[in-house]
Amino acid sequence: MVIFNNMAAMSALNETNRNNNKLGKVVKQAASGMRINSAGDDASGYSISERMRVKIRALGQCKENSAKGQDLIDTASAAVDQQVNIMKQVKTIALRATDSTYTDADRGNLQKELSQLLDQSEDIANTQFNGISLLNQKMVSETIKWFDADAPYKVNKNNIPVLKQAASGDYYVPQGEYVEITHSSVLYEHRNTPGMPLTVMPAAGYLVYDAAGTVHTVYQDSSGCYRFDNDSGAQIEVHGVANPPGSSNVGTSTNVYDGILPQIASPDTMLHVGDIVSDTPYYPGKSYQVVTNPFTGKLSYFNTDTFNDYSYITEVDLSDLRNAIANVPEDLDGLGFSFDCGGCDQFVTIAFDASTSASNLYEGESRNPHPLCYVIGVKDVDDTDFEKSLGEIIFNGVNAVTQGAKGNSLPSSTDTSTTLADRHTIKLNYYADTGKLSITKKDSNLALIMKNGLMGEMKEDVGYKPEQNLYLHTDDKSSRNVKVSLPNTTLSMLFPAASSCWDIDPKEVDYPEEWPKGYDTLNDAEKKAKWKEEVWQYPNRKVKLDVDQCVSNRERANDFLADVDQAIKYLLNANTTLGAESSRLDYTQDNIVVMQENTTAAESVQRDADIAKVAMEQAKYNFLQQASQSMLAQANQTPNGVLSLLQ
Repeated sequence: MVIFNNMAAMSALNETNRNNNKLGKVVKQAASGMRINSAGDDASGYSISERMRVKIRALGQCKENSAKGQDLIDTASAAVDQQVNIMKQVKTIALRATDSTYTDADRGNLQKELSQLLDQSEDIANTQFNGISLLNQKMVSETIKWFDADAPYKVNKNNIPVLKQAASGDYYVPQGEYVEITHSSVLYEHRNTPGMPLTVMPAAGYLVYDAAGTVHTVYQDSSGCYRFDNDSGAQIEVHGVANPPGSSNVGTSTNVYDGILPQIASPDTMLHVGDIVSDTPYYPGKSYQVVTNPFTGKLSYFNTDTFNDYSYITEVDLSDLRNAIANVPEDLDGLGFSFDCGGCDQFVTIAFDASTSASNLYEGESRNPHPLCYVIGVKDVDDTDFEKSLGEIIFNGVNAVTQGAKGNSLPSSTDTSTTLADRHTIKLNYYADTGKLSITKKDSNLALIMKNGLMGEMKEDVGYKPEQNLYLHTDDKSSRNVKVSLPNTTLSMLFPAASSCWDIDPKEVDYPEEWPKGYDTLNDAEKKAKWKEEVWQYPNRKVKLDVDQCVSNRERANDFLADVDQAIKYLLNANTTLGAESSRLDYTQDNIVVMQENTTAAESVQRDADIAKVAMEQAKYNFLQQASQSMLAQANQTPNGVLSLLQ
């Protein structure tokens, strides 16, 4: 027996403390009604319960968002409904004004009423909800890049030499064309002055003159004598001596003259660059210097006398461009070259666009014929073979927008051409053997002038959709929201001007894949026009609306009546959309309520206390606490017995 360490008392004390702690938790559960009052009660259960509580609160806010959003949409819908009512009256007035039983004075009174109605419709379009404008907003739908071919000519920035030969100023393209010298060409070496007496016996096949100036072909008879090919077959004499060859030259008379020399049978071996040739067998033949055609690389002569078939040709020389810019393709953007057709004063421009690989053709409205501009997408220009790559892209871009699938894209194994301008037959030509490009012009005796710059200017227009998108957060997750679209119902949209920036014209993807019944007999353009008028939700573009003149006379009223019908169609379509969006939010709110109820039920199972069970455990721990306290009291009596042994 011991008195220092009373183990029975210690054990009873520990049980008493444990029972007190358990009784305290049970009492707390009974008092709060919750099984979990802190993370220590049930760590995983606490986490699950708190997440559910967050969701329950979030769903409550989502329901509120949906209800407010529905109020906003209903406000917009009611406003549009009033505009529909106004347009009904506007149509009634327009119908009156188109009737011949009304005078212009009557129409003046009708115009006053109609103007007030239209002004009221515009006021309604300014309706707000909580400071938010509902029916007069717009949003950017696209940025449209286009080329204003009517803008005045400007040289390239920093005078960058896109076209080498025009870098220092206007370049007048040479008149003429390269004629290839072949074995079948009627060409003769021009070594002497035509018409001089021969000093050497000509050979068979030579074309020569006799004393009368008649042209003959020399032939050799069976005896070896050279004769003229005329009826007499007169022998040819040189210095008073007839032939055959080998006769000594004696005397002073001659009857043959060197006006024409023999045809060149093998130009590749007989001719060299710099030689002089003639293009006709008839005196006095025109002389040309032999050159190498810069495009084909073949021996040729440049013929400047095309007998009224006027021709001009120049190379698209891009050889200096790469060294003048730092970055490809970025620094090509906005550069280009132009040419002016002297035959009709038509400007044609080649402009580069580094933002795209596509090419487009734009036509101006000034002058006659209109200026043209090919905007060539140079996004894919290869910097490792810059000049060749850019040349191919220029040709393919022009060819694609003028010829489409019919054209020949480069590289090609054969020479090919594509038309730049129909008048005076201006073409862009590709030469397969050398990979060079040229521009040629036919059918005009007026110059083709090349310029190192652009006739016109790249511009951007912003297209707007007549609507605004609002987002109602109807879910507790980020970016999970409902998009609602509110239409623009201002007069500028109900009666859009032809020049307005509204993006309301149907695109190819907007037309149906299968046309409705009744379209069978129409061609494609008629189908699109009919569908746009009957189905397309946006109004047709017209001349800008004048609210003070639209029914001032019968003709205007008649035109305006069709516009009103389109405006009503647009408003009805817009209000139908608003109604569908409002109806959707009814279902959204119902769904949120169900989610909120189910989540609350799940959270209750996780966290709420079972009061019956809590009461039972409370009774149990009360009894255990009393028992442990009694045992502690008895254990504390044990040292008294030990003390009795020491007395």
